[in-house]
Amino acid sequence: MLLASNNPRTPWMIVLSDDKKKARLNTIKHILKNVEYPEKIKNKHLQTDPEVLRTGREEIEIMEQNLPSENLSHLNG
Repeated sequence: MLLASNNPRTPWMIVLSDDKKKARLNTIKHILKNVEYPEKIKNKHLQTDPEVLRTGREEIEIMEQNLPSENLSHLNG
C-alpha cells in the first residue's frame, strides 16, 4: 500500500512512536511547518527528529533493504 500510494501529491510520513511524547511533538512540528497560518513560527523552530519522522520514500528504501532479494523481483519489471 505504501509503495502504491506514496507520491509527490500525497506523500506519506512515518512516525516511529516508541516514545509517544516525542512522536506527538514531532508530528505537531511537521504539521505546523507544512501548513500556512498567520504569524507562522519560523521553520528553524520546527525542525523534526529524523529518528522519529521519516518520509514514505525513506521507509520504502528501508523496507526494500530488509527484504530478501527474491522478494523484490516483481518490482524490477
